[in-house]
Amino acid sequence: MKIFAFVLFGMSWGIVAPAYSQDSSQLETPQQAPVNLGMLKKAYDKGRRTLKTLSANLHLAREYYSSSDYKSAVDHYLLYMDEDSLNVLHSADILDLSHAMKSIGQFEDSDDWLKDYKRLTNDSSDFKSSSAVAKELQGRNPNLTLSPLTDLTRTVLFPTSLNQETKELIITSTDDNNKKASVKDPYTKIVVLDVSSHVMRDFSKNLDTAFNESDGVFTSDGESMFYTRNEFSSIRETKRAKQPNNVLIYEARMNDEGEWQNLGPVSFNFRGYFNGHPALSVDERFIYFTSNANHANKMDIYRVPRFEDGSFGQAEALGPEINSPSNEGFPFLTKDALYFSSQGHDNMGGMDLFRAVRVGTAFSKPENLGGVVNSNSDDFSILIDATTQKAYFGSNRAGTDMIYTFNLNDLDVVVQPNPSIPNSKPEVISEEEFSSSNLTLKEIIPYHEQSSSIGDKVLFGYDSFELSEANKAYLDALAKLLNKNENL
Repeated sequence: MKIFAFVLFGMSWGIVAPAYSQDSSQLETPQQAPVNLGMLKKAYDKGRRTLKTLSANLHLAREYYSSSDYKSAVDHYLLYMDEDSLNVLHSADILDLSHAMKSIGQFEDSDDWLKDYKRLTNDSSDFKSSSAVAKELQGRNPNLTLSPLTDLTRTVLFPTSLNQETKELIITSTDDNNKKASVKDPYTKIVVLDVSSHVMRDFSKNLDTAFNESDGVFTSDGESMFYTRNEFSSIRETKRAKQPNNVLIYEARMNDEGEWQNLGPVSFNFRGYFNGHPALSVDERFIYFTSNANHANKMDIYRVPRFEDGSFGQAEALGPEINSPSNEGFPFLTKDALYFSSQGHDNMGGMDLFRAVRVGTAFSKPENLGGVVNSNSDDFSILIDATTQKAYFGSNRAGTDMIYTFNLNDLDVVVQPNPSIPNSKPEVISEEEFSSSNLTLKEIIPYHEQSSSIGDKVLFGYDSFELSEANKAYLDALAKLLNKNENL
């Protein structure tokens, strides 16, 4: 699966990809601008230098990384560095390059780039070599048996929820009948998988669109659901809107005829950014989800209160205990833990599955679920049957997406205490109690609204050397300041 083509910036989702600004020393944090990987690759192959602000190699490296093609990402990052001795990488690119190298087994090179990243970002945390981390994690779970759920393979295939009564899985799958999709950029849809017969059927034609639907999760009464889809439901509607077909979280409700009816996007979506992977807390008072609102090119996990009247509170990002400088997504809640996928923390490569247990009034340090479950490929979107403790998750370790299962009780994972709470022990508390605890939450200012200061880098327009009017004014003000203060 091109996991970040789904999670982050894939063209099949119509999500805008990251474009980056540049100054004389390094690259600034990304802005939003459309980049089509297929068109970019064709331009690169034909030797056309169509992108003015950045090398095609750098664009390709970022796009391949977001599509989980780590080998190609490494190749193009290195080609970019070889193009010109003045070419430099933003710290986020350095972290991605290090992770991509680890994912393809280039551990020593990965460590060298990671050291550069820590130096540039003043990261004083203990250094762990990628090979040592991978070796330790691979040694876990000696008694765990992993089984593919079926011989089903799709370009996109992963579980999102389980019907406890029928034991049917609600999954996201490639929409093979959508003639508007391509083999490389397939559209997705929500389908139902019978675990015993391995037969798939459509979930709801009322919710199908010409583009993508995914991540169906349901309230316990079966009357409401939350899911991810493109904002516009048809090509005509997209053309008429003349703006990117962003990805939002939607709500649907069962009508009197037993059919699902779309109620529209939920109020807590960050407009202009990716919003997806909704997950309900066990008491259904909170929705956890994924967005890049605070970092235009990186995904974090957020949480928003859900009230009895159906309205929502203010969405906040979980703190650095969970959200690393890399990507996090696919949250899943049990009564005592948060499960999620991440390219950060102690990682074997690709995207790994993690568990953070509620310890007192905070999360424990996230623990990698370890070898057998995780691999150096993408392992993601776990869900757990609370009655049987059977876990389901998606992985592309076989070269294409498959769903795997294992028994949660066979995991060899030790809960690490939160250093802010000495002598703490695991404790199950309600989501409401947890919400008023010292869990670190971060008020979010959407990336495009984050204020700039006189020390910020100058942002160029996408695909252009031209400065925006705002940045022309900024440079004028900076010039006047320097002229008045020659000793600066």
